[in-house]
Amino acid sequence: MARHMNTSSEQRMAFGLALEAAMAAAEIQSTAELHRRGILAGMEKTQSSFANWIRGESEPSRPEVLTLEEICDVEPGTLSRHLGWIPLEASTDVTIEEAVLADPTINAANKAILLGLITQLRD
Repeated sequence: MARHMNTSSEQRMAFGLALEAAMAAAEIQSTAELHRRGILAGMEKTQSSFANWIRGESEPSRPEVLTLEEICDVEPGTLSRHLGWIPLEASTDVTIEEAVLADPTINAANKAILLGLITQLRD
């Protein structure tokens, strides 16, 4: 049974790009690895569900988004804001990492490079 989607295709695409960038920053190399980590975190979804989220074809539930943020080790709201909502515990301050992840003009590979540079400069 198809799940009702509450977001626009643009929001789902932005979410997918942000998820890809967060995966790259967390050194998660594939959808299969993200799926494996999701299963370990208690997500009962198929690997194709994860791929559909990345492609913007569907959207995860709110609890699933929160789990994805934990798996990718990003702040609450980093991914969910692309779907039009922000958890209460999310900071209203935007970090440079969040700005990079949210920028739709930077592709996932370049986001990973920028995030790596930021980490190196801080060290």
